[in-house]
Amino acid sequence: MVDRRASAVWNAVFGYATITLALVRNIVLVPIYLRFIPLSEFGLWMATGGALVNLFIVDFGLSGALSQRVAQYLGSGEHSRVGSTVISGLVASGLMAVLLAAIAFATAPFLPMLDAIEPVARTRALYCFQLAIVTGGVGILNASILGLLRSFHRPIVVGLTNLSADILSVLLTVVLLFNGWSLYALAAGLLMRSSLVLVAGLSALIRALVAHSEVTLSFQWAEFKSLMAGSWYWLSASIAMKVQTNSNTVVVAGLLGPASAAVYGLTVRAHETLQALLLELAHAVTPSMAHLYGERNTVRMLEVTEILVILIPLFAALGFGVAVAADPQFVAIWVGSNLYAGHVVSSLMALAIWVSLIGHVGYNAVQARGDFKEISRIYGISALVHVAALCLLTRFGMWGAPMASLLSATLMGILFWENILKVLPLTRQAGLRIFTILSRTLFAGTLIAALGLALPNLGGLAWLSFIARVTLVLAGGALLVRLIVPDGVELLLTEIRSTIRRRRR
Repeated sequence: MVDRRASAVWNAVFGYATITLALVRNIVLVPIYLRFIPLSEFGLWMATGGALVNLFIVDFGLSGALSQRVAQYLGSGEHSRVGSTVISGLVASGLMAVLLAAIAFATAPFLPMLDAIEPVARTRALYCFQLAIVTGGVGILNASILGLLRSFHRPIVVGLTNLSADILSVLLTVVLLFNGWSLYALAAGLLMRSSLVLVAGLSALIRALVAHSEVTLSFQWAEFKSLMAGSWYWLSASIAMKVQTNSNTVVVAGLLGPASAAVYGLTVRAHETLQALLLELAHAVTPSMAHLYGERNTVRMLEVTEILVILIPLFAALGFGVAVAADPQFVAIWVGSNLYAGHVVSSLMALAIWVSLIGHVGYNAVQARGDFKEISRIYGISALVHVAALCLLTRFGMWGAPMASLLSATLMGILFWENILKVLPLTRQAGLRIFTILSRTLFAGTLIAALGLALPNLGGLAWLSFIARVTLVLAGGALLVRLIVPDGVELLLTEIRSTIRRRRR
């Protein structure tokens, strides 16, 4: 019998390990990037190169659909449909990867912001964008392969694959930077990572399928057509997601300049990293939620959803309170105080991500049901609102970018929870309890940020002073959360004790 809790725990453990390496790549290594790469080129890479890939060819939703569908069939015991879904889905994923990579490859030379840098740098940036596009194309297939492995509850294999590829990618990037490869080092590191994941992931998937002797592999035209027919929903939903998460830097670059895009991106880097850490909690249980839906166990689905919507914002309040309080000193030590966008941008971004995490719990529940048409509709609406607000508000200053994120995240959360509450029977009493806990959680996070910002700078070496500040704010924040949200903390302790008891059996 599958131990869903153990699978979720392993998914989270390896997810956090992978994100830790992403921290090294995206935060610790940034001073090295800026040492070897001109600020204008690095800002352009952040605003355009990464965004080009993210908007068009990184995991456009097919992997989530495949993972959900296979997990649901395994949960309901429909083994005859597992093999045909795996093969047909991989074929569909490969075709979509080639198509979207080709579109992005053809679009890259016409990016308007390439004209903002000198010709030699423009040529180098274009080649790097094209390498990133190839990386993204391989990444689409990788996402489907790793999603299928999670459906078969192979979290350790997925985790070790990602972890090993990340370590080797970081090492290659550093070596190439010190050998004068400049921006090419970033693109080469990403390409190496995708290639390693493809080889290791495909090998692991073959072994998982062989181990399930009851699964018969076959290509079914009907299954393929079903997947391709629904690909519009997955594609449009994914593009809408990427618009919301990546368009801020693009619009800031377009309206305020590439240097401003770098300032904005560096200021919110800690926030986005924390968001990725917290989303791992939700992503870790997604395959198990799909299994539960396959078993039609909506009672347990509701229990898991209630736990997530309380615990994820609880962690977020503490994390973002510390992030807002420490961000000015962190950016100043990290890359220079002149690259900090200000308290308003930092605070608004923290609030926007906190709200989006609540909505993402609702999204996970909808995804577990495989309702990608509804996901596409909701993300499409919120993306339109996001872009409209972003283009309007950013003209008045950099604060407009996180404000647009806050507005669209609020709308997205309302729509997802409106949808999921039609299926999961949440009582009025339970809803009021959750609302009360979330209100106190938000107050606790705001208080942590305000008191942390009021804390005077500590003397001594810069990084030691920063670590001391973070430690003080974190300890004080944890105490405030314990005092203000005791029921949320008690729920966390209960889940920890339950997990430990299960592992001891």
